[in-house]
Amino acid sequence: MERFLENAMYASRWLLAPVYFGLSLGLIALTIKFFQEIFHHTAAYFQRQ
Repeated sequence: MERFLENAMYASRWLLAPVYFGLSLGLIALTIKFFQEIFHHTAAYFQRQ
């Protein structure tokens, strides 16, 4: 029973790999969008002056 449980936990890490990969891609996309918005607002601020 213990060996089965250990093997199941070891094998289940591959089920979470796509979830973590998707979260990483989402974080990268949010970071890119954040810097795009910062650049946009900074450029608009300096154009007004």
